[in-house]
Amino acid sequence: MNKTRTGKNLTQDCTRRSLIYESWCMTCHERDLEEAESKADGDKDKLKYLQDNIKMHKYIGETARSLYERSWEHLTDLENLSTKSHMLKHVVDKHSNEEMDEIKFGIKIIKYAKSSFERQIFESVEIQANRQQMLNSSSEYNRCAVPRLTCKLGNKDFKKCEKE
Repeated sequence: MNKTRTGKNLTQDCTRRSLIYESWCMTCHERDLEEAESKADGDKDKLKYLQDNIKMHKYIGETARSLYERSWEHLTDLENLSTKSHMLKHVVDKHSNEEMDEIKFGIKIIKYAKSSFERQIFESVEIQANRQQMLNSSSEYNRCAVPRLTCKLGNKDFKKCEKE
């Protein structure tokens, strides 16, 4: 459904397993694009700047299953009004005055992984890098937190692996 709605990511294999993916609210994104166009008033540079600074409401996840299977679970959770659904939480928070059937979500593969460890590390790094407007619950932020290493030589601290 995502491929037909957006016309993008047509070459992604939704049946391949072990991957990291992102899901986002297409309805919010489309509204933000329309708002950027109206604010730009025909100024192409301003429009590009506004479009580049749109913060997407997105969820980052990892799965050993395929994107087809995992996205089906997300849609089922939304339809069943599951409290663990990131989509339902977003609909209640941002679209409370709208019909749930009219809210569209997109999903795409970010990266394929060779192991569960690689999936979890990459998911953690992506969540840390995209903390604004995340649909992931706060418990997921810390689930796979990547530890930071600090080496001490005398009175000096040398920090490794920090991405700030």
